[in-house]
This record gives sequence, C-alpha cells and structure tokens, in this order.
Amino acid sequence: MTDRLIQARDQRNLYRQGFRKIEKQKNELKALEKELLSKIEKQKQEIEFLKTELNHTLYRRLVKSKRIN
Repeated sequence: MTDRLIQARDQRNLYRQGFRKIEKQKNELKALEKELLSKIEKQKQEIEFLKTELNHTLYRRLVKSKRIN
C-alpha cells in the first residue's frame, strides 16, 4: 500500500513540475509576443515617417522642376 502512495505522490510531483514548466514557457512566449508586437509597431511608424519624408522630397523636386520650366 505504501508503495502505491509513494508512486501516486511521485506522479503528482511530476505533474506539478510539468505544469509549472508549461506555465513558465507560456509566460515567456507572451513576453516575446509583446516584444515582437512592439518592434512591429515601431517599424510601422518608421515606415510611415519615411513615406512622409519621401513624399515631401518628391514634392519639392516637382516644385523645383516646375520653376525651372
């Protein structure tokens, strides 16, 4: 009987350890996801900024070329 109790206790401990490990990995994945989403958002903002700069540059060139002609 005691062997069965010991085996059951060991099984519960293994289950708990596995559960903790999974929870830890889930939390790490959530943190990575947040970090990646943040990086993506920063890149989107940078792309929008660069588009705006390009449009301003093209507009200035267009205005210059019209003045010359």
